[in-house]
Amino acid sequence: MLDFPPRMSQPGLALISSLLLLLAATPAPLPDPFGLILESGPQGVRVSKVAPDGAAFRAGIRTGDRILSVDGVEVGQETPGQIQGRLQAMRADPARVRVAHAAGGSQEVMLRRSAPPPHPAMAPSSDGRAEVIERAAVKVGQPLPEFTLERLGGGEVILSELRGRPIFLDFWATWCAPCRAEAPMLADLYRRYGDRIQMLGLTLDNDPGATIAYASQQGLAYPHLRTAGWLDPTVMAFGVHQTGIPFNVLADSSGTIVALDQHGESLARAFERLLATR
Repeated sequence: MLDFPPRMSQPGLALISSLLLLLAATPAPLPDPFGLILESGPQGVRVSKVAPDGAAFRAGIRTGDRILSVDGVEVGQETPGQIQGRLQAMRADPARVRVAHAAGGSQEVMLRRSAPPPHPAMAPSSDGRAEVIERAAVKVGQPLPEFTLERLGGGEVILSELRGRPIFLDFWATWCAPCRAEAPMLADLYRRYGDRIQMLGLTLDNDPGATIAYASQQGLAYPHLRTAGWLDPTVMAFGVHQTGIPFNVLADSSGTIVALDQHGESLARAFERLLATR
């Protein structure tokens, strides 16, 4: 004989209905720092809620507006969560968001954090950001994820073919202010160690010409590889879509990761320690 659960009484049903109505009427908390909630729509990702006291509202974004690009990179097939992650990536520079207004027309707005967190690239020394390293998909002691990427200027780079000397990977973009801040230091490291450590820049830019011109101007003479942005398989394999940029990885000649997210003098010391153990 089957045992069926007892039926709920009318007062019990009424109580549950009241609770559900109360929950439905309670507004969901809007995520920091810009006061936006995004949702998928028939024409892409749109704004479902915007806090009237948030940075997005003050910049002119309204409910129903559609997100077209973030930091000059079109959102494509990204989900609301992925776009929200890009907006909240730890960066000192403001987020550039292009929206198609529900009322008509489009606009690029700048969303500034009220108190942006300082980035180690701005300081003379750093031992890495523990909270950023925790979000990375790779860890010290693990092998580098394999990848094949287009080299700006022609050809491609296959990571496995570079085994035999230490490798330094720097994820960056020309629109990233902290990335630009550490360009002189990286150029100096290349002059000092470029013959012993293979340095590679992995750019999230969508304009190869602008990347090549900037790298040449700054003396970043090592190879730069083109990714497809935040959703590129290589970017995601390293977890850079979760860490933000700049983010870097240092590996020994066997391809084993020995340091993550080092900046300033800490990065120079990491280079020296690695070469001293060879």
